[in-house]
Amino acid sequence: MLPWIDHALGTWILTRSAGLFAYLLLWLAAVTGLLQAGRLTGRALPGDLVMAVHRWAAAWALYAATVHVVILLYDPWEPFTLAGILLPFAARYRPGAVALGVYSLYAALGVQITSYLLGRIDTRLWRWTHRLSIPAYLLALAHGVVLGTDTRLPWAQALYALTAASFAGVLGLRLGRAAVPRRARGG
Repeated sequence: MLPWIDHALGTWILTRSAGLFAYLLLWLAAVTGLLQAGRLTGRALPGDLVMAVHRWAAAWALYAATVHVVILLYDPWEPFTLAGILLPFAARYRPGAVALGVYSLYAALGVQITSYLLGRIDTRLWRWTHRLSIPAYLLALAHGVVLGTDTRLPWAQALYALTAASFAGVLGLRLGRAAVPRRARGG
């Protein structure tokens, strides 16, 4: 047991807070990445600022997810094993819902690792791996909605609905822009 977490309520609050924070940061990283990749910010937001937020949010999403996972190892109500956290479908508690989070974490980790290696790896590999950002976000959303203890509360439903809708909107803009030939859009 961690000495600063000696109560079941403390682990529950910490793990759900870290999970929600990781989710929000992953959403922010995904949305800013789509904005940057699609050159959708125009003059409203400087590209350097959007890229800085994107990189910061992506890194901190993984840090928060790590806290989420580590705290689960010490949860007295539903203690997870390391295998239950790191291997899809190995958890005793709702293995399918936990697997959604595991897959999301691995997809986000793959994106982050290849981003750190950009310049030392083929750009096509980086670009292909970066496309995993979309399923990483969608899997994290599904994980939170299906497994989150707060999902039934109005604020959590609003949070998931607003982030999912904004993600879908920006993804739609990005895909729509990609479908228009560059010459036709003035670039």
